[in-house]
Amino acid sequence: MLHRSNREQKRGKQMRKSLAVVFALLALSGGTVHAGPPYSLTFCAASVGGTWALLGTGVDNAIRAEFPGSAVTIQISGGGIANARSMVEKKCEIGIMHAPEVVVALKGEPPFTAPVSNLRVIARIENWSPMHFLMTKEFADKYNIKTIEDIAKAKAPMRIVLNKRGNLSNAVAESMLKDSGVDVGELEKWGGKVLFGASQEQTNLIQDHRADAGMNVLYPRFSAILDVARSVPSVLITVSPEVIEKTSKKWSVDKFTIAGGTYDFAPNDVATVTMGGHLMTIAETPDEVVTDILKAITNKIEMLRSMHPEMKRLTIDLMPSAAGLPYHPAAQRFFKEKLNVTTN
Repeated sequence: MLHRSNREQKRGKQMRKSLAVVFALLALSGGTVHAGPPYSLTFCAASVGGTWALLGTGVDNAIRAEFPGSAVTIQISGGGIANARSMVEKKCEIGIMHAPEVVVALKGEPPFTAPVSNLRVIARIENWSPMHFLMTKEFADKYNIKTIEDIAKAKAPMRIVLNKRGNLSNAVAESMLKDSGVDVGELEKWGGKVLFGASQEQTNLIQDHRADAGMNVLYPRFSAILDVARSVPSVLITVSPEVIEKTSKKWSVDKFTIAGGTYDFAPNDVATVTMGGHLMTIAETPDEVVTDILKAITNKIEMLRSMHPEMKRLTIDLMPSAAGLPYHPAAQRFFKEKLNVTTN
């Protein structure tokens, strides 16, 4: 079982209280979202206890503070791909997606069967959720692995756990491995194995010595990483500039450096990429709803910043910076008036 910090346990209690309020409001309103507060909204996140669920709680707090009587329910999902489908099917009004997920949805690339042309960005709300490549120190030392390319050189029989299929974290991880000479289909020939699981499952598999490594998109110092390192001596594997460049171009993600000392077991800088999180909706969402969401998260930005130490980086200037992705018209007007910034 994934062990969470006291702070995260308190956040979980806070989230459950929010859900109770939501259910009461839904009973009164029939779940219908309308323009004008108070609002009853559903927020599509990802796994229980994950960073997106925490962000959902922050958005809930901000909207309730700005528009008393409002509430946001956090809906657990399989990640950004599932969130796109849920928003289009109007199962949730807002949700978080990584940039690569938005790109493939708009283009209708797998796992989508047709373009999801009505997805719209409300705001970019983080750009510091890097791909962590965590490996047990025992395995890294045995095969002299310091960079991702060293795995192929050694034909190391690595048992690696990736996020679940259908989650773009999985697709990006497999892409990075392939560009480094590690085709996941070849691992079994080397004596290795590919496993699949979300944050909690990855933690369990490595702690139980059923996996040698894991790749997942998490905030630096997120509890899942710390939990593994406390029970199993670990290292972070760095990525070459060439692979980072290929990954950035293919998936519209940014370069990122996990600074040396972020973890006690990683004294040197670790190069990787960051997926970034975008608060999304669909084009049909009323302008007033989008504008009020932005008023809430900008006026009460400290409520989002308080949800995780890494969220202290959040600034209003980051919100309109999702290059190449289409913003909702109301968001375009909001950022033009507030920051004099033109979005896509």
